[in-house]
Amino acid sequence: TSVLRNDTGILRNLSSAGPEARDVLRSTEGLVDALLRMLRAAVGNNEVDNKSVENSMCVLRNLSFRMESEVDEQHVTYANEAMQNSNWEQSMVKERAEYEVTSKKLSRQESRKSFSWGRRRSSKKKSGGAQSLDTDVIGDEPLPWKDNSAAFPVRSKAISGIVQLFQPEVVQPYIALAAEASNPETLEAAAGAIQNLTACNWKWSVFLRNAVRKERGLPILSELLTIPSDAVVRTAATALRNLAVDPRNREL
Repeated sequence: TSVLRNDTGILRNLSSAGPEARDVLRSTEGLVDALLRMLRAAVGNNEVDNKSVENSMCVLRNLSFRMESEVDEQHVTYANEAMQNSNWEQSMVKERAEYEVTSKKLSRQESRKSFSWGRRRSSKKKSGGAQSLDTDVIGDEPLPWKDNSAAFPVRSKAISGIVQLFQPEVVQPYIALAAEASNPETLEAAAGAIQNLTACNWKWSVFLRNAVRKERGLPILSELLTIPSDAVVRTAATALRNLAVDPRNREL
């Protein structure tokens, strides 16, 4: 309806007004739930190219920007507690432990011959969403997180609101829109949300890079590189770059 189109348009404009506006919108009770519910309904009803869907996807893309630095710590703590002892958490803990054991076996002398130890940073660009990669590396290789075959997490607590913005399953409607929509604005926003969520070495970005692979999002994002829109191609390429931090993603 025109009311829904106009309402989501206002939210779209507000969500691009800076960190304070994003914080208010993220904290607005029921807003994130409603936007995600709208996207899932649109995908289910095959109505993905209307203006309301475009606006909603753009709002979620904007609210996903710099989550690791802008989200209040209490929300992250709640999400961590909900994830605690889940199949995902146990798998990632095991992978980290295995990596630490392996890394201790490398002598400093041997590692210097083959690797340059250190930390790599790329610059941040504000346009189009978070662009930065900030990850511990061995030479040019990021930490070797292995494939996690677990399904989406089974939590000890229910989640809603702002916490949904960075949960692994949030990529499902984004990938579905990237696969089914034809509107370049919607495609760019869907790829942009994934780009933002996978742009750093935040714990949840590790989970989300894994989730995109499990939802078969890599070939869908690769297909966007053929779209005759510079904005879509640029955003999809940056999202794929962020996803390539995970070695398993690079293999695919």
